[in-house]
Amino acid sequence: MFSSLRHQTRLTRNLVNSHVSNVHWFFPHVRAVTTATTAAPKTDPGGTNGTAQTAHHTKSVSEEELLPKPPSGQKTDSGRWGGKNAWKLGFLSLSCSALFGFGFVVALWGPPEKNEDGTLKEDEYSRMSTPIAYICRAWGSLSDFNQSIRDPVSEKLLPDPVQPPYYQPPYTLVLEINDILVHPDWKFRTGWRFKKRPALELFLQQLSPYYEVVAFTNESAMTGGPVLMQMDPQGQYIHYRLFREATRYKNGKHIKDLSCLNRDLSRVILIDWDSEAASLQPRNALIIKRWQGNESDRELIDLAAFLRMLAMGHVEDIRDVLEYYKGFDDPLALFRERHEQLMEEEAKRREEYAKAAAKRPRPRFSFSGMSRS
Repeated sequence: MFSSLRHQTRLTRNLVNSHVSNVHWFFPHVRAVTTATTAAPKTDPGGTNGTAQTAHHTKSVSEEELLPKPPSGQKTDSGRWGGKNAWKLGFLSLSCSALFGFGFVVALWGPPEKNEDGTLKEDEYSRMSTPIAYICRAWGSLSDFNQSIRDPVSEKLLPDPVQPPYYQPPYTLVLEINDILVHPDWKFRTGWRFKKRPALELFLQQLSPYYEVVAFTNESAMTGGPVLMQMDPQGQYIHYRLFREATRYKNGKHIKDLSCLNRDLSRVILIDWDSEAASLQPRNALIIKRWQGNESDRELIDLAAFLRMLAMGHVEDIRDVLEYYKGFDDPLALFRERHEQLMEEEAKRREEYAKAAAKRPRPRFSFSGMSRS
């Protein structure tokens, strides 16, 4: 009986050692547990309790000791640059990128300019040390580049006025095209399309003899150019076309600087719906309501009549007249009312003159002589 029990114990020990060897082969970092079963279990006279204790002891060893454990000295997180330390890697990458970009800009714009013979030009940074001079010169170039983006492309956006015998209109009319002459409209089927304002052709035809018409818009040339080409294909009415590149960028706004038009500001009128676009020369601006695409709109007819009246009146300084109308919310409505009153008064005067002429006695002439009776 005891020999049989020893034989079963020996078989159990061999089975456990074989299982541990296999686990150790697959997981080298697992600590060996063969010593856990080296002690012989106690046996009882019944012969069954000893076997149960051996099996129970073997089971506890397998569950607790065979679990893989990390080697000593190794962290349980994802590594040195993982987890809570990930921001360090990001900060290091950002710093390296900024340092590389700074070095590239200094190397590109830091060297001094050269003369035609290849010698270096002297500037305000030539007396500084080479590293400081390169940094200051690159910073100055960046500032100049930034300013060139903000300023108009030229200080003279229009050519000089023509001289006799050519005809130069006495006044210059600057028009914003978006929501003044056309209205951009987007639909899912057609995309972006521009709707022409009612009476647009009549408006341009009536004003072209009196004004030098300039289209000045905040749109880019890629967007506004085709619109103006469709509006005036032959260039008969719109003499010049200026786009976003000709504006002055200030405080996040594209401003139309009329001083760069190369024209006398006392004879320049800007028609726009945005008062901020004319903030540099507010006295030259006539701010009207924004057109939202209404088909029954007739504002261009009233505007054409108003501008014709100014041109035919030979006003010396157009800004004085515009300053008066600026105090009203709708200057064209005010002009329309006064124009109607003027027409009514003119009609009354003509009617009174006709009545007075009818009551006046007609002179009679005699054919026998030159006397009048």
